[in-house]
Amino acid sequence: MWRKYGLVVVLFSMLALSGCQDQKAQLGNASPDIAALNAAQETVSIKDYQGKKIVLEFWSSTCGACIAMMNKWQEIYARRSNEVAIIAINIDDYDVDLNAFANKYGFSFPMVKDQLGITKERFSVGVTPTTYLINREGKLVDMHIGYSASMDLDKVISQL
Repeated sequence: MWRKYGLVVVLFSMLALSGCQDQKAQLGNASPDIAALNAAQETVSIKDYQGKKIVLEFWSSTCGACIAMMNKWQEIYARRSNEVAIIAINIDDYDVDLNAFANKYGFSFPMVKDQLGITKERFSVGVTPTTYLINREGKLVDMHIGYSASMDLDKVISQL
């Protein structure tokens, strides 16, 4: 009897794990969705921004380079929010008051929390800041790790 259930568990596990592989971000492929909540504890999805160019900015609250990068994105967002969606995804292991953080630094783009680490895993984020760029068709076009003061973000958005 245990043998029969053991086989079922193994098969179910294999199916579940193969489904997770489909959710891994790969440049040139359709972007996996994010699994994140905004400050109101509402689910935010990439589908909410369908038809726009999308920037996923992974950040942590103690990362100075993240704040510098998000300041640069804020400048873009202030001018081009009709064209581009910037979603700042916090990956800290502890609670962060998203509204307080946004207010402190003057960020007006959506800020979300990756509560369970699912999005961090899907996008293989190991350090912050990490940026993913998604075109209007939902395809992952590029990614960048770290902060680069010389990066021309207007050009980056125009090329999406």
